[in-house]
Amino acid sequence: MNYRQPSVVETIIWLVAAVIAAFVAIGVTLLMAMVGAAMLVVRMASEAARSVFENLFGGRTIHNQRSREQGVRPTIVEGQVIRRNG
Repeated sequence: MNYRQPSVVETIIWLVAAVIAAFVAIGVTLLMAMVGAAMLVVRMASEAARSVFENLFGGRTIHNQRSREQGVRPTIVEGQVIRRNG
């Protein structure tokens, strides 16, 4: 097997290709991190909006469902939880 020494131009081309590949990999990683952060912010904003909506307009069914999941059955009078059994 006869291997030849790569020329300086070939070496520079390979180095440039490696640097470009590294930048692309870093860019893709940062893009994925930004998309994940944006999804987290959207989820937090939707939770906050739902909380505000529940506080303004009453979220009786959602509260009832949550408390039932926790094993506590609330006593509800006109949309207000006045005591919890359990």
